[in-house]
Amino acid sequence: MEGEGEDEHRHRCLVRHVLKWRMTDRDAAHKFLASWGRRYPTSPLERDVKSQWAKGNRGAWGDWR
Repeated sequence: MEGEGEDEHRHRCLVRHVLKWRMTDRDAAHKFLASWGRRYPTSPLERDVKSQWAKGNRGAWGDWR
């Protein structure tokens, strides 16, 4: 997306992927986030997934709220 760096773009794509995944297999998505959090404890992934979900983002391409 315009104005975002490569790392930010990858992060947002991963967040959207987890959001879509959560809709089809919530348990697997939660297990993935738990594993990710243990491996990368300072990662904002879980925080951003929760935030985007609460704002109504369900993983549509380019959606960031």
